[in-house]
Amino acid sequence: MNLAGAFRVHLAQDTDVFSVFGQANYKFTEQLHISLGGRWTDERKNGNLGREIVKPGLVSLFAFPAYAPFPVKRTDSTFDYSASVQYDVSSNAMLFATYSKGAKAGGFALTPMLLQNAGYGRETARTAEIGLKLQDAGRRWLFNISAFNTNVDDFQQVLIKGPVVIVENADLRSRGVELEAYWRPVAGFQIRLNNTYADAKNKTTAEPAPIAPKWSGSAGINYRAGIDRDVDVILDCSVDYRSRRYYLPTATTPSGAPFTPINISLAVAKHDDSWEVRLIGRNITNELVLASAGPAPGMPFGSIGIAERARTFALQLSGRF
Repeated sequence: MNLAGAFRVHLAQDTDVFSVFGQANYKFTEQLHISLGGRWTDERKNGNLGREIVKPGLVSLFAFPAYAPFPVKRTDSTFDYSASVQYDVSSNAMLFATYSKGAKAGGFALTPMLLQNAGYGRETARTAEIGLKLQDAGRRWLFNISAFNTNVDDFQQVLIKGPVVIVENADLRSRGVELEAYWRPVAGFQIRLNNTYADAKNKTTAEPAPIAPKWSGSAGINYRAGIDRDVDVILDCSVDYRSRRYYLPTATTPSGAPFTPINISLAVAKHDDSWEVRLIGRNITNELVLASAGPAPGMPFGSIGIAERARTFALQLSGRF
C-alpha cells in the first residue's frame, strides 16, 4: 500500500453578492475636511462538498476519509464603514485621522480531516490611524508617516495541526508605524523608501501572530535617461526586507530567518511609454529562505516547508495602444 496515498476534494459553489454603498464629503473650512462612507453587503454561498480517494494509503484512508458530496451553505451580512478627518496645514502639508471597519466573509476549507468541520467564520477588522503627509512645492520629495492600531476579530488563519491543514479563527491585534518617502535630487533619478513596523499578537494568548514580521519594507533607486530623442533607458534596483517571523501561532516554535532579496531590472522604452522591453531579475543573490513551514500533514514525524521564490529572470515586452 502506498504510504500516503492521494485524495481529491470537490467543492462546487455558487456565490451571490449584493452590496449598497455610499460616501459623503464635507468642507468645514478651506483647511478642514471630513469624509464618511458606508457599505452594506449580503454574501450567500451555496454548494456541494465531497472527497474521493484517488490512491489508497495510510493518509488518504485514515486521515482524509472519503465523503459523498453533501450540501454546504453560509450567509454573511455586514455593514462596513469609514470616517476620516483631514486638516491642510498648507498646500504641501496635511494631517489626517481615520477610523474604519471592514469584514471578509467566511467560507469552506478543503483540507480538514472531517469535512463537516470545513466551515470557518467571518473576519472583521477595525483600524484607527493618524498621520502626516509632507511634500515640497516642486514635488521633488515626499514624506508620509502614520501610526495605526488594528483589531481583528476571528482572523482567518491557515494552520498545520497534526495530520491536517485547517483554517481557524483567532482574535488578533496589530499596532505600529508606516513610512513612505522618496527624493528626486536630479531629473530622472529617484530614491525611495517604504517601511512598516507592526507588532501583531494573538489577543487571547499574547503570542506573536503567524507570518507577521515586525519589520518589512523596501528601498530602491530608479534612473531614467534618454539615449536618443525618442528612446529612454531605465534602471531600477531595489532591496526588499522582512525580519524573522513565526510560521505557527506560538513563540515556542522556531522562527524563520530574515529575507532580503535584491531585485534589478533594465529596460529600453519609447519616450512616451508606448512600448517597452524590460529584463527583470528577482532575488538575484538566490537567497534561500522558507516562506512557510510546519509539521508534515498526515505524518507522525518530520516537517514540511515551502521556500521563497529562488533567483528568477524574465523578459517582459509591453505596449500601449
